[in-house]
Amino acid sequence: QYMNVSPASATMMLKRLAALGLVEHLPYQGVKCTERGETVAVELLRKHRLIERLLVDFLELPWDGVHDLACKLEHYISLDVANRIGKKMGNPLTCPHGNPVDATFDDGSFRLSETEQNMGYEVVKVTDEREEFLTYIMDIGLVPGARLVILERTPFGDVLNIQVAGNSKPLAVGKEVATAIFVKPSVGLATE
Repeated sequence: QYMNVSPASATMMLKRLAALGLVEHLPYQGVKCTERGETVAVELLRKHRLIERLLVDFLELPWDGVHDLACKLEHYISLDVANRIGKKMGNPLTCPHGNPVDATFDDGSFRLSETEQNMGYEVVKVTDEREEFLTYIMDIGLVPGARLVILERTPFGDVLNIQVAGNSKPLAVGKEVATAIFVKPSVGLATE
């Protein structure tokens, strides 16, 4: 649903990936990358995230518009070219959205939806890279590096009321936003 792909098309692609030895697919039980598939996926993410960084930092394109372009370009450059891009850019650790260039790296962050009330946090990364979602996130100030406090968690509806540092008004965010924003605890922001 997220990618607007029909179940039949997804199943057909999974069968093709299985035939290439990239995934193990057991119908109705799920999909798992093979070792080779994991390697290909990690390399593809590295290329994607370095291209995004190049597009934002070097070509000064807006961060909310580079994902789709990077999806196209990642298939046309080699890993060597991507590594050269990384080297020329000072070996960035993350893409503009905060996701690690090395997809095997665990940054220790967790979903905003898993936070505690009256605690301070810093946004680490945004995992939903749809242009309209990123535009919204930027408009409300929940970009990597933003600091916030969880003011209240509603008992129903999975809504978090938060205060983002630098914003005068509290903000209510729903489950879709709270599951795509990853945070780490931040010292000095908790309410008393």
